[in-house]
Amino acid sequence: MEAFAGRTEIAARGEHVAELRHAVRYPIKAPVVFAWQGPVGWLRGDGITRDISGKGAYIRTSTCPPTGVTVEIEIFLPPIAVGGKSLTVATTGQVVRIEQPAASEMHGGFAVLGDGFGIVYFASKTN
Repeated sequence: MEAFAGRTEIAARGEHVAELRHAVRYPIKAPVVFAWQGPVGWLRGDGITRDISGKGAYIRTSTCPPTGVTVEIEIFLPPIAVGGKSLTVATTGQVVRIEQPAASEMHGGFAVLGDGFGIVYFASKTN
């Protein structure tokens, strides 16, 4: 898979852009659920990953947590081979960016940065 370079339109215009990403991002679309502590209790959302790295992910959703909040995330990765097992990975991280939806899109999304993902669950073999 080709990783995202992490550059923006600003770089295309010849302006200097500091690269803040330290991990390669892979364009993987997988279902995700997330939760964060709100002012009166836990709030929950779901979405689809746009890309994933070893340190975080970008999640497309209609329910974005606020920037700076800590979120708990579970990503449900499908099997990579026929007859393989699905995998659930999880992390806790900080929301570092929120993006509003473009005029042509239904959902915006948010970027989360954490300490890495841990395996939570291997599903049994699929048929």
